[in-house]
Amino acid sequence: MVFVYIEASITTELLRQTLENVLEGDRTPVEFISYDAMQPSDRFGQMMVDNLDAIGASLKGIHDLPTTEAHEARAKEVGFSHVKAFSMKKLYLLVPTEQQRWMNKLEMIDDWDEWNLVHEHYCFVIATTANVELPQIFESS
Repeated sequence: MVFVYIEASITTELLRQTLENVLEGDRTPVEFISYDAMQPSDRFGQMMVDNLDAIGASLKGIHDLPTTEAHEARAKEVGFSHVKAFSMKKLYLLVPTEQQRWMNKLEMIDDWDEWNLVHEHYCFVIATTANVELPQIFESS
């Protein structure tokens, strides 16, 4: 799910109500995955927010959830028991080197500085209500 185009208070309540009243997260294990923009306060983040505002695609939730830690805290607040959030850059760096090489062949990246900037401004969140730890997505070395 992508929530950043809606105010964080609305998406937080939507998650809470969905868990409590629709999915009955206390009885049925629920898994959640989201991908959202973050880091609106640095130079690149401000430019990203301004550019999207200019075309009518405002990032209404980005200032209330500006970091991976904020995304994790929100998921726990609404009822997810186990949560992991990574910047897309960190997630990529957790991928084994051999997998990175394979992915790099799929998409030729000619400007790694820009790639790093973009991927530091998006996060991936995975959460569950199940009474088990989330699996290690990738072994860090």
